[in-house]
Amino acid sequence: MEFDSVGKQAFAEATQNNIGNRIYILLDDQIISAPTVNTAILDGSAIITGDFTNEEAQKLANLIKSGSLPFDLRVIESNSIGARLGASSLSTSLFAGLIGIILVFLFILLVYRGLGFLADWALIIYIGLDVLILSLFNVTLTLPGIAGIILSIGMAVDGNVIIFERIKEEIAAGRSTGTAIKNGFNSALSAIVDGNVTTIIAGVILYILGTGTIRGFAQTLIIGLVLSMFTSLVITRLLVNAFHKLGVTSPAFYAAKVGQTETKVLNIVEKRTVWIGISAVVVVIGIVAMIVGAAGGNGAFNYDIQFTGGTSIEVNIGEDFDQDALEELVASAVTDDTPVIQKVTSENKAIIKLKSVIDDITVQDALEESAVSDEAVEAEEAADTEEADAEVSSVVSEAEADAEATAEDEEAEAVEAEEAEEAENTDAEAADTEEAEDAEAAEAAEDENVIDISPDQLIDNGDGTYSISPEAFEGMTDEDGNAIVVETEDATEATTEHVHTVATGEGYSGNIASVIAAVAQEYDLEDADFSVTQISATISSEMTKNAVLAVFLSCIAMLIYVSLRFKDIRTGSSSIIALIHDALIVLTCYAVLRIPLSNSFIAAILTVLGYSINASIVIFDRIRENKNSHRKWSTEQLVNTSVSQCMKRSIYTSLTTLFTIGALYVLGVQSIKEFALPIVVGIVAGTWSSVLISGSVWYLLEKIKFNKK
Repeated sequence: MEFDSVGKQAFAEATQNNIGNRIYILLDDQIISAPTVNTAILDGSAIITGDFTNEEAQKLANLIKSGSLPFDLRVIESNSIGARLGASSLSTSLFAGLIGIILVFLFILLVYRGLGFLADWALIIYIGLDVLILSLFNVTLTLPGIAGIILSIGMAVDGNVIIFERIKEEIAAGRSTGTAIKNGFNSALSAIVDGNVTTIIAGVILYILGTGTIRGFAQTLIIGLVLSMFTSLVITRLLVNAFHKLGVTSPAFYAAKVGQTETKVLNIVEKRTVWIGISAVVVVIGIVAMIVGAAGGNGAFNYDIQFTGGTSIEVNIGEDFDQDALEELVASAVTDDTPVIQKVTSENKAIIKLKSVIDDITVQDALEESAVSDEAVEAEEAADTEEADAEVSSVVSEAEADAEATAEDEEAEAVEAEEAEEAENTDAEAADTEEAEDAEAAEAAEDENVIDISPDQLIDNGDGTYSISPEAFEGMTDEDGNAIVVETEDATEATTEHVHTVATGEGYSGNIASVIAAVAQEYDLEDADFSVTQISATISSEMTKNAVLAVFLSCIAMLIYVSLRFKDIRTGSSSIIALIHDALIVLTCYAVLRIPLSNSFIAAILTVLGYSINASIVIFDRIRENKNSHRKWSTEQLVNTSVSQCMKRSIYTSLTTLFTIGALYVLGVQSIKEFALPIVVGIVAGTWSSVLISGSVWYLLEKIKFNKK
């Protein structure tokens, strides 16, 4: 422990006066340590020694550092996930990921043949390393985290595609296979590193500003991107070189044809107004949708409870249900709230969103509660004091005590006599009862319509009641002597054990408890069928600020990195303009389709930005290369040729990424669908902007003459 100047002086005096004695450290009036003073401590630095484990020492240090708390902790976000919902979400997400990965493997194999076979093995190694690292670092897998893994697998293909296209170009130019492999990897290096680093920048900012599950997404994405660079530049290279040394030199193995060097050049720049005009129309549609939504009282966006505060109840009904009937049921169960209900048809689930939120406890409230608590303690202490005073003042003389003892003895003797008399009466009554029961049994034995029911003749109805088995009535007749026949449904599999417990909403209060109880009663559901997320308004405002800040900081960081790497502010500016374009398209998607704007929005928008700038950098890398090797080309020819050369790569990479994230959208749970759809839209927008917008913007900026100095 180290003290400041005031504490140093006070502690010096305390230790000088208490050598050999204990000094007590208290936290909220509780002793947490009582070390003995061995010597006077004058330098303001103290050490507590003793027989501690590491855990005990760390716990003590934390307690000392924590100080006294003036108010209680308050819950600002609470999640309770039903067992069946969690298992369902995990299994469907993993299944979707498996389908997406298989599609990627098949696509790469068909397009690149032998190289595709090697790339598939590299991807298998990549997945194994990813799982290993996630296990070693004990990364918690959330649903967005699983999405991050699957998305990074799709993006991991990008490095291999860039390398393979370069190798094909080298072979087509007439170079030997060995030289083509070497040149291909060297040429692709800068594009792969720059593209992944810019996406990692977005991931780092997302991790710093994100919370909960979004940080899990950022973790898995960053780990995946680092590993993808390693597998593309190291593992794939080792495999390709190994096969080459084994004598595999046929161009067909590398999906290339010697002499096929001509690339059809598209006139991208000339039609730039068309590409920019189409993007502008889409953005205007989004703006109109925002205005209409706001004017209609529904808000520019469909803000989820993460941004407004409230409660989301996801319920697994397990069978098809009428949404209108559910809405009426929920509306009747709540007060002063307007619930929003979303039906997940493919999974027979419903998502019920309420404005009801955890009560915010301010510091002032806590201090007031503390004051009330202190008053209660003082009152209790006063009562104890009065009781003690009363005991002291109520001294009874010895004679009075003897008289009282004598009276008590007489009273006890009277009670014993009374109890003995009652016991005699009870025995007599028992004898009479037994005699009556014997007579009743004898009478029943003569009546053939009175039967004894054994436990195995009872049928559990499943609702806490029992029925008598039809077999118990065999041999019985009615008043006319006809045999009694009991018709009943087959109950041969009836059980006497019933463990189904309908959820009651216990543990929650107000509208939340009422909704859970009403829905559970209507559809006979258990606690395991419910998933409840509660977020206070405090954290929602923080999320809104962080969302804007994350996007802004990501764009600035990427602008700086790209400008430094390409030594050209035009390249950085063109990339950022393309990113702004993609962000606006994704916002349009949220506004038009009314996708709930939740905390996954931050992950979705930054993923799209990272993916988009990755694609733009590949094109700018080719522009830089062609500019150095073809100095006589015009700016228009430079852009058109470079974009055309990268067109196939852009399309292939987009397809492989869409395979993985598209599978999540088609097969994933609702929360993943809401996360995946904007990314799908963003990937399409990113491909559009990197191929048609960024090059055209760079062309326009290149025409502006800046002062060289």
